[in-house]
Amino acid sequence: APEVPGGRGLLRHLIRRGVVPAFGHSDAGYEETRDAIRGGIRYATPLFNAMRGIHHRDPGAVTALLEDPRVAVELIADGFHVDVPVLRLVHAVKPREKVVLVSDSVHPCGLKSGVYTFAGKPVRAAEGRVTLLDGTLAGSLLSLDRAVSLHVKEVGLSPAESVLLATANPARVIGLERSRGAIVPGKRADLVVLDRAMRVRATWLEGRQVHGK
Repeated sequence: APEVPGGRGLLRHLIRRGVVPAFGHSDAGYEETRDAIRGGIRYATPLFNAMRGIHHRDPGAVTALLEDPRVAVELIADGFHVDVPVLRLVHAVKPREKVVLVSDSVHPCGLKSGVYTFAGKPVRAAEGRVTLLDGTLAGSLLSLDRAVSLHVKEVGLSPAESVLLATANPARVIGLERSRGAIVPGKRADLVVLDRAMRVRATWLEGRQVHGK
């Protein structure tokens, strides 16, 4: 959040030490965000979350992050954090290799509907989302296979394009593309097999099967 006192100093500190700084949960305006990009920001986590909306006379951080082809942006593609038409808009503007899917899932993910405790507060998990009791989103119940599936079935990307958003793109953003993110000789054999319906059928970690037949 570059608008917070010390934000620019922190950015310089992280970059000098080889850390990938992520712009996020910021109320910075358009020019503040552009200044942060000039200072080295190349990643935004997750786009739209806790950021001011786009206004035609106040373009805000989102506009600056989307229009700069150097910046990669995260999306929580559960259909709740960002509506599908807005996901399509992001892909219409942003180079395909600059979009990264993340889950933002919290611990009720995969559990039955009910009330749980998260970060010291009661949350309700139901109908694919997790909220505070007043209805405010409090993380997600998303798994990345569903984020990839939504991109194929509703956003309109091909399976190959959608898979890149959860594999090669995040590996490149954090500097691990030499060892992860693609199925080629010499890289870690971290593999997920999806069927035609985009459901997980098997999983390997470092070449060892840990799930499925």
